[in-house]
Amino acid sequence: MNNIIIFRAHAELSAEVNLQDYISFAKQHSLVTEWGSDSWDLSKICGRSQNLKKRTIANFTSRRKGEPLSLTFKDGAKAILSEFVRIKRPKEVGKHLQCLRLIEQALINLDRPVTINEMDNLVMDEAATILSEYKDKWSRGRVLEALITDFINPARLTPRPIE
Repeated sequence: MNNIIIFRAHAELSAEVNLQDYISFAKQHSLVTEWGSDSWDLSKICGRSQNLKKRTIANFTSRRKGEPLSLTFKDGAKAILSEFVRIKRPKEVGKHLQCLRLIEQALINLDRPVTINEMDNLVMDEAATILSEYKDKWSRGRVLEALITDFINPARLTPRPIE
């Protein structure tokens, strides 16, 4: 049985320091061996190694026509997804990646620096506006909420908790 080690943020440290510590922690405990790649094959980790027709691939691309995620955003997004996969062992990660892309796009739309610790309630409102373009808004909204409540807020990656 695996022992799950949870990242513990330091309340007295800034969001930037906590983000760097979180990224280092995720790299150290990651189940992914190709951290530097923009495409991760998570099939074995997510339990799909027997069925080669259904692969679980995480592509770290932006919503902007196949461009990669912004460099300042990518490591934070990889750390969040890596921790999600390590702890939850999901069958698919597509909605989680879409929600991370939504956050990046919301930061760009609001002319904010594109990094995880620039997130706040206004960014989440913009992400919700972008989310209205999707057919399955409800399930993606729940995933977005889970990313915030299960990973971003507990790790103190933002200056103030997002509500």
